[in-house]
Amino acid sequence: MATTTAGTAGIEEQLGALRLQLDRHRSTLRSVDGAWWPHSRDVIAEVTQLVMGAEHLVGRIDRVALHASEWADHPRRILLGGRVLHLGFFTSGASRVNLVRRDGDDIVLLVIPPTATTSEGASATARAVDSDDRSQPAELLAGAGTASSP
Repeated sequence: MATTTAGTAGIEEQLGALRLQLDRHRSTLRSVDGAWWPHSRDVIAEVTQLVMGAEHLVGRIDRVALHASEWADHPRRILLGGRVLHLGFFTSGASRVNLVRRDGDDIVLLVIPPTATTSEGASATARAVDSDDRSQPAELLAGAGTASSP
């Protein structure tokens, strides 16, 4: 399988555009630990930005699992800052991404479609980080007025 290289030049500018929010009170009772709102369906660009930003908050991430229908391409590996980041694609459980840390801990994020409006994205993000909201990803998006990605 081919490995794709993700550039790291200008990463500070890229991270400024990252739309990621985590619930500070992570709980096993919730379906998601936060929300991520990518700008496009370019998996290499978006996952690179997500992982580099998330690692500042939660530590090293070794694997990312994404829903296949939400992304244009499906590379298995990305070279990121001199290391290999493994990607996996699944066909169930749309509108979420799993970030797998080195210790095996999964961080599950709601994926807000890039086509969501500002108000839809803000509403979905607020619900995803609400410690009392135990809704599933599709319910979080529907409650915000946006649908899951295809």
